[in-house]
This record gives sequence, structure tokens and C-alpha cells, in this order.
Amino acid sequence: MSSYLDIAQAILDLEKKPMSARQIMRRAFEFRLVPSGLYGRTQHKTLQARLSEDILLRKDRSDFFRTKPGQFFLRKYITDATLPVSYRTPIAARRRVRELVNGRVLTFRRSDVDELLGQSDTSTAKEFLGSSIGQKFLYRHFSTIPEDEVAVWSLAVMMRDQSVLGYRIGRYRDGRDDFQLKRTFVFSSAVTEEDLNLFNFNDLGIVDSAVTAIATDLDIPVGQDDNLNNVFEAQLDTVLYDHGRHSALIMLVKIDCPEWFEPTSRRLSLNNLHWIDLSQKINNVADFDPWSQRILHTLQSTY
Repeated sequence: MSSYLDIAQAILDLEKKPMSARQIMRRAFEFRLVPSGLYGRTQHKTLQARLSEDILLRKDRSDFFRTKPGQFFLRKYITDATLPVSYRTPIAARRRVRELVNGRVLTFRRSDVDELLGQSDTSTAKEFLGSSIGQKFLYRHFSTIPEDEVAVWSLAVMMRDQSVLGYRIGRYRDGRDDFQLKRTFVFSSAVTEEDLNLFNFNDLGIVDSAVTAIATDLDIPVGQDDNLNNVFEAQLDTVLYDHGRHSALIMLVKIDCPEWFEPTSRRLSLNNLHWIDLSQKINNVADFDPWSQRILHTLQSTY
């Protein structure tokens, strides 16, 4: 076997069923298909990344496809009627492209926010949304938000143990001068009216907004009909009020990195994906974008 993709193809051919990267590598070792030149403690993660990149770059020309998040199979078996339909059905992915916000965004009155948060400009999400003020929400088009209201943004952070996933913002991702080309670990999205549904009224769709943003930016395959809460472990954590140039009410959402996922992105807007250990001192904090600087202390206080 000359490569991880060759190994995956051989094992999936033998098993004739969808498998995770960990399962594929386990069987490959049992069949002694892993050459001595391929080694490492987390080879299943390397395979996961190779498969994800191949599907992302080659799309329908890839030999592989996903039947659900973290499960891979061979495209040549899609037409094999002897196999169960569930084995042969590619995941129907949600939209992968960020769209300009054309709908109405969630807002609160500044006077209400000031009253609840006071001079600390921070609160737990539970306290904020559980208060009477948390129920006094409005929806406005960005262009019509009055001075006495503030828009709500979800800020998703991807956590793995004591680390957070970081990257450098590309030139084409954010038009704000103090965000361009900065280091960051947040995936931000304005919370819109479309994020709200009967199942997430308690958090006004904030968690779904955050999860959709991170799944879109990191090319995480999520089915159209999947309940996002069943795919990701996400927690709405902290509310922060930003009075700066880009005034916003920031809702921090912590998302546990799925065991089967290895970060990969070919977007021009995301560069140098890497894990940042929050238990260690972080140098050059000023190199981070304003919102990452704001929430860094909140994240590090846990470790």
C-alpha cells in the first residue's frame, strides 16, 4: 500500500460498507496493509484529513464519498443494488458558501443591555436569555438598525481538550481593516430571523447560527435534515457587549470538536489552521482580531 488513500480504498473494497477512518486503519493493521513508512500515533486522523481533502478538492471525481459525518465509502458502489440504500446514499450537504445577510438580524435595545450587563459588559448566556430583557428581542435589516439598538452576533469557537482552533483571516474574508489578515479563533455570523425555529426558541437560534457558520467555513459535512445538536456538542456560554467601532452583542458558543473530524479548509479566507493551547501563555495578543482579544481571557480562565 503506497498511501493512506490506497489503504482506504483496499479496506472499503474488502468490507463493502461505510467505515470511519479509525475503523479503516484498525482493519488495515489487522490485514497488515500498512507499510513501515507510514507511522504515527494518530494515523486515523491523518487518514481522515486525506479523505476529507480528496472529497473537498475532487468532489464527484473522488473515489470516496460520505454517507454521514465521519463515515466514508467508495463511489463505485453507489449503483450496486446488492448493498443497502443507506450504504449507497451520499450525504446531502447543507450550503457551503457564506451568503450576504439579506434578511433581518436579531437586535436588542441598548438601554436594556446596559441595564442588565452594567459596567462589566458581560454576562452568562443563561442569565441574559433567562431575564425579561432576553425576551425583548427585535429583528431589523442591517441598514435600518437604529442607534439605540445593537445587533447580535454568534461567535463559534472549536474546542479540543484544552486547545482552540485558530487561523489567520484572509484578505477576502472580512472587509474591516482591523480584522483583515489578523489571527483569530472565532467563526462569526450575524444571528438572523431564519436561524429561529420551534426547536431553538430558548436560545433564539444563536447556537444554530454558530454551528452553521463553523460547519460552512470548515467544510464539515452536515446533512440538510440533520439536527445540528445531534452532530455537534455546542454550548452557548457567555454574552459580551462590544462598544467599539463594530458595536455588537457577542454570543460566545463553544463547540466540542467531533472525534472524527480533522480541520481542513481550502478557502482563501482561512489560512494556517492550527490548534492553540489555552493552558500556555499566548504571545503577541495584539496580532489577534478585536473580538478574539476580547474573549481570550474568558476562554483561558477555564484552564
